[in-house]
Amino acid sequence: MQGPKYNGYALDQIKYPGIKMIAKLLEVFEEPKDFWLVYEVGSLPMSKHLFEVKGETYKGERIYSV
Repeated sequence: MQGPKYNGYALDQIKYPGIKMIAKLLEVFEEPKDFWLVYEVGSLPMSKHLFEVKGETYKGERIYSV
């Protein structure tokens, strides 16, 4: 049994406004050797939203902090 749909989302967008900031799962394809999850296209990759990577040069080497 499926619950109510809220404009393509499983949660009420007014009660949970953050749901609009998460990419919506559009399709799932299962093949013998692969499993594909198809999400809507967003403005930035998820990694850009989750953490920040900064690089600097130290003694001729590139050092990254996450």
